[in-house]
Formats: sequence, structure tokens, C-alpha cells
Amino acid sequence: MAKRDRARARALGALGEDIATSFFKDRGYDILERNYRVPVGEIDLICKKGDLIVFVEVKTRSTNGFGGIKEAITPWKIERIKKAAMWYIMREGERGYDYRFDCVFIRKDGDRVDIEHIAAAFGS
Repeated sequence: MAKRDRARARALGALGEDIATSFFKDRGYDILERNYRVPVGEIDLICKKGDLIVFVEVKTRSTNGFGGIKEAITPWKIERIKKAAMWYIMREGERGYDYRFDCVFIRKDGDRVDIEHIAAAFGS
């Protein structure tokens, strides 16, 4: 992938994360982390509402050129998210909460933005 294409993809991903952040804030969640990176993986968003902590994977596309959005969440990716979540729980002392893994799929086509939120997209 050319440098310009990588930069465009990163910008689109950041826009998607901004949209997802607003989506969760509008629903009363506090954003604890964005782009939480540890040696075992990465979590796009970590949100909290009451006694619930939500680990969120955000996928953003402007075309179907790289396949569908949902196909981008592979078993390997799910495993890395789960490992990163466990790291977060142990490191940050966030024990005693309920946990959930959500996915937010964002498709941007010009000015149009479609958001699909899947709560409890995969198990713990």
C-alpha cells in the first residue's frame, strides 16, 4: 500500500473512532481510553457506564474494496482484543465490573455516514 493510501486509511480510521466516541458519549458512556495499545493487542475504545465496561472494536470503510466491514473482525483479531482487555483489567484494577465486547461498523460515503452498533458482538 502506498504512503498516501496508508495515510488516507489512518485518517478514515481516526474519523471512524471519532464518530464511535461521539456515539457512545451521546448514550451516556464515559470514554476511558482510545487506542489502548499493549504488547498483546489493541482496543479502539474502552467505555464505561455504571458497572459496565465496554471494549469496542471500530471498523470504518468508505468502499467495499477490502471486503465487507464485518469480515474484518477475524477470530485472530477477536483473540487479540480479548487478550488486550484482560491486560487492561489486570493493569488498571478494573475488577468487579461487568464486561462486554462491542463492534461499531461505520460506512462513510461522501457526506453520508451509516453506523451499525453490535452490542455483545463476541463473548468473553
